[in-house]
Amino acid sequence: SFNPFWVLANPINTPWSGDERNYFWEFFFKSAFVGEWTFSPIATLAIPFMMGFAMLLCVAAVIGVIHEWKKGWKRVSFYAVPLATTLLIFMIAMIAYRVHFACSCNQDFRFVPIIAIPLSYYAVRGIQSMRGWLRTIFLGIAVCFVLSCAFFLATL
Repeated sequence: SFNPFWVLANPINTPWSGDERNYFWEFFFKSAFVGEWTFSPIATLAIPFMMGFAMLLCVAAVIGVIHEWKKGWKRVSFYAVPLATTLLIFMIAMIAYRVHFACSCNQDFRFVPIIAIPLSYYAVRGIQSMRGWLRTIFLGIAVCFVLSCAFFLATL
């Protein structure tokens, strides 16, 4: 299960606080952005915004995947197949690795960089496939995500 409200209310991973690592997707999502580190109070302000915008962009990525595969194999983008394969293989590998080695240290951000590439591609494709006001809203969300990440990095 994934509870976005809990993730936004508790954006920092705290593995020593109990059973937080038992919630795989929440821990993985938070660790993709901030891991288990603490930051300055100013930088910490940007974290829930980054995560909230990223959650919404994940919706755009799902729309992008659906859009690409609805076009059919003959018309699918040159990049769609290798990126979808990469995303699928690494997500399966990440879950299998966590199941096989149930140590909590195996559940952190090391799997995120390679997954971020296809997710970004499909989020962009999802936004491109939208029309009218929905596209404008998701373009705004993407800009806000980039700005919140820039603010976070600038305040480190």
